[in-house]
Amino acid sequence: MNDQTKYNELFDRLLDGTLNEQEAAKLRSEIEKDPELTGKFEQHKLAVDGIRFHGRKEMLEKVKEWDKALNGEKTIASHGLKRRQWFYYAAASLVFLLGVAYLFSTTYIRGYQQLAASYYEPYKYMPSVTRGESKGENTLEEIIDYYDRGEYRSVIMKLNEFDDTQKTPLSEFVLASSYQALDRYKNAAPIYEKIANSSSIYATPAKWYLALCYLSMKKPDLAVPLLESLQKGNNAYAAKASELLKELE
Repeated sequence: MNDQTKYNELFDRLLDGTLNEQEAAKLRSEIEKDPELTGKFEQHKLAVDGIRFHGRKEMLEKVKEWDKALNGEKTIASHGLKRRQWFYYAAASLVFLLGVAYLFSTTYIRGYQQLAASYYEPYKYMPSVTRGESKGENTLEEIIDYYDRGEYRSVIMKLNEFDDTQKTPLSEFVLASSYQALDRYKNAAPIYEKIANSSSIYATPAKWYLALCYLSMKKPDLAVPLLESLQKGNNAYAAKASELLKELE
């Protein structure tokens, strides 16, 4: 992936609000400090705005405003007016075409992310056996309570303090689920992969959530085999996997 493609994806996620707070703050800082990157971000935003939020007329008015700012609001001769009108329409058309090109270049990327999001919901069936144990600071029971309340950052912080002797398939599954809930797919995927390839009771749900992670990461080639495996099995995700596979065809 070249730098431009990388930044286009980051710009896209910044505009969509799918970057986490730390990533978003870092990217905004880079944009503010680098004039060239600022220009690229503005161009990217313009392409998105041109097709999503503005009709041709609104874009034409925006181009007129830019032209006035650059050249001043002076009276021009008839032939100059025609030339400027031509500029308006040419510029507006260019913005429109840039927007169309942008959407074509990201249709499949956005499609996979949106498709995964339409099937995603946080895992809700954490075992009750841990709930009968006495509570204590930083115990798995306490951490699952944080998870149930949607306090995923607290879950991640506390579980990352566990040493190897404290880690269990359940704690790892909760950690991966919390990463995924915060759109941190690259953190979640390796943990899910390990669980999916184990004999753990969480192997099956790990395959489902891993498939959704792969789709969100624009890797449908990795998601499909997992969905096919779930589709063929006798499990709670077979029907959903079958539906999702049909949508991916």
